[in-house]
Amino acid sequence: MTKEDCVIYEGLFFQIEWYFDAKGNSQPFDYFQECDLTQKRKFLLLCQRMGDFRKGKKIIVTNAYKKSGDKLPKSQKELAVKNRADYLLRNSETKEDSK
Repeated sequence: MTKEDCVIYEGLFFQIEWYFDAKGNSQPFDYFQECDLTQKRKFLLLCQRMGDFRKGKKIIVTNAYKKSGDKLPKSQKELAVKNRADYLLRNSETKEDSK
């Protein structure tokens, strides 16, 4: 995956993108590809809603998992934080915006 093909939705206010690592691998995109059509549709509608009605610049989808309880698993939160840090490190223009 590259910067050119990571965009999920270009909204009125937000651009929503898949996170991918330095090797071009994207766990959330791979997860999305394995979902059934109903789950894909719900996710894309959510992206459209967020992109069109939330003011800001970018949303990066850092990871994906199937929710099995009410609480966010600690491992998923740690992965999201790690992926965010990696994204900010590799994208200098984003580092300026996040201050």
